[in-house]
Amino acid sequence: MYIQYKIPDEELFIIGFLPLTNLTIAHHVVTFACSTPYSNESFWIGNKPCNGPTVILHDWSYNIPTLALLPKDVGIAVGRNTPNKYIVVNVHYLLILKGDNSGLQLVMTRKPCKYHANTLLSGSSDIKLQPNTQTIQVPFSCSYRGQPVSFFAAAVHTHMWGRVNSLYRVRNGNVTLIVKNSPKISQAFNLLPSPIDIQSGDYLIGQCVYDNNDDRVIVVGDTHNDEMCNIYVMYSYIPENITSNQQTVYRPPFPTCWNNLVPNMTKLIPADSVIFPPIPDEDQTDVYESTSSPTTTVEVLRSSTIKNIDNFTFADIPKQTTTKQFSFHHDTLVIVWTSLIIILILFVMLCYILYIRNRRQVTRFNLYAIDVDNSDTSNDSMFTNWTNRQNKFKRLEFDIDEENPSSY
Repeated sequence: MYIQYKIPDEELFIIGFLPLTNLTIAHHVVTFACSTPYSNESFWIGNKPCNGPTVILHDWSYNIPTLALLPKDVGIAVGRNTPNKYIVVNVHYLLILKGDNSGLQLVMTRKPCKYHANTLLSGSSDIKLQPNTQTIQVPFSCSYRGQPVSFFAAAVHTHMWGRVNSLYRVRNGNVTLIVKNSPKISQAFNLLPSPIDIQSGDYLIGQCVYDNNDDRVIVVGDTHNDEMCNIYVMYSYIPENITSNQQTVYRPPFPTCWNNLVPNMTKLIPADSVIFPPIPDEDQTDVYESTSSPTTTVEVLRSSTIKNIDNFTFADIPKQTTTKQFSFHHDTLVIVWTSLIIILILFVMLCYILYIRNRRQVTRFNLYAIDVDNSDTSNDSMFTNWTNRQNKFKRLEFDIDEENPSSY
């Protein structure tokens, strides 16, 4: 499903993303920018996001939705003086349902950013996975001719057969790792350990590795029965202004690196690119969040629970502790234990109330059972006292007469 949003006619910069969905509803959400959406309708099914040039802004899949902010002084230019007039969000649903509000919130500022940002789509559509075959490699490559850019975050994406995706820079025969991650671990944008600069004349090479245990051939496609080979890389650059019709137009320098355009370079892909990467520590960040920033004016395109967005920060990115998502079994166990504890507390309170009530009744009964000469008030004694009450009163009356004979 595609849904469009027209950007206000002013210079704006996207500085953050917040997916508005969860893993039980959507498989992934891809956000595009374009000059003209594919349809004039508010939303449509299938086909494509845009008519003409399409820019990928963000991709969310297979991870906990979390607010992600770009680094300091970095923003994606949209609106006036850019070809990005519309935002189109594409939601791939896991199931058919009614009344869903899945989408993406964009955090924007009017303050000009020194560095512009964009997302490079790299990968391949040359996918044909033979049945019952392991370690199937799908390589891709391209050369770059343009202004310097700096890669700072990356995300990988495949469907269920993907084992590991990797991307490398080749410069003067030297190979530098950009990202290597398993789509089975995370498909979120992760900060690179350090920025990777790309210069004119560099090559990008990479591959997706698959294991097909099915009895059928798997080919490229958008559904769960198909496969994909995508690596998204966010990069920053100093914009080169292009004047057109007395307007300054910002254009991204590096939109795609698709299929195997330089086959000879893929021979340099390291042998360990097929090895499943180590699972990261639980404390490793899954998103690029920031810690300090100047105050900015921010437009929020869709209401949410974010408050005081001006105080969000954009300085150097430290490691953050990600919120763990409880599994269904964990949630069920927590609910069961909580219910048992509540039931136990209520039972103890009921027992205490019954005990207090019983004590009061015994005390009230004892008041009636006390003998006039303070004799024993055990069960047997109380029974005797009640059955022989008339005799006791007669004896008491005789004693009084003996002590006061003159009263008659």
